[in-house]
Amino acid sequence: MKGRFLIASTILAVISLIAVNILLPDIVETYTIAYATRYNDMIALIIGTIDALSNLPVAYTGNTFYTMFALWFIAGLITGAIIRKPESSLVGGMFTGVVFGLILIFVLASEQGIDIRIVFKDLFARSPDEVYYRPFYVASIAKLVYAFMSAFIGAIGSAISAAVLLKPEIPEQEMPEEMYPIKTTCPSCGAEFLSTPMYCAVCGIKLRETRSITGVSLEEKQNR
Repeated sequence: MKGRFLIASTILAVISLIAVNILLPDIVETYTIAYATRYNDMIALIIGTIDALSNLPVAYTGNTFYTMFALWFIAGLITGAIIRKPESSLVGGMFTGVVFGLILIFVLASEQGIDIRIVFKDLFARSPDEVYYRPFYVASIAKLVYAFMSAFIGAIGSAISAAVLLKPEIPEQEMPEEMYPIKTTCPSCGAEFLSTPMYCAVCGIKLRETRSITGVSLEEKQNR
């Protein structure tokens, strides 16, 4: 993949953020209002848009659900058509969900005045007993899972599109030996020739036997 999944993730995120503001502006505004009192207009819009995109599994019903589902899926299709690498497209889509989830967790921690370092320790806790902010931990996991599930729809669409449009890679083939340029090196003086001379033009040493059309050398004929 060599970092191509990061490109796929960026493309999917940008397309989704723009598309949801065009197709579902009322929903984005509802989420944005919740952040408008704490952040400037641009940051509130970005966070609100991410929050709107990340709540597909739980917040929407009816036509809104299908519209949001189609939005994610079509954004994924476009991403896959650009990347044309199924593995990178799939991983990039899932990475988008993780990033969206972590952004929402960070925002939630900031709003509640919770130490973000402890939050991340809680997220990677090996057992519930090691969790320090237990109620916040539950809310954080929910946001991360919902964001991941939402973006996973886009990842599936991206992988499908990339697989359909994937250009087959032509394996490199070695040139047959007989197609390489002819090259003769004199064993005596090291002179090189792009031919098969009988004698070296530099030192005069004999380089090959003279053969007739039948493949028998003149010396062999004389010995017969």
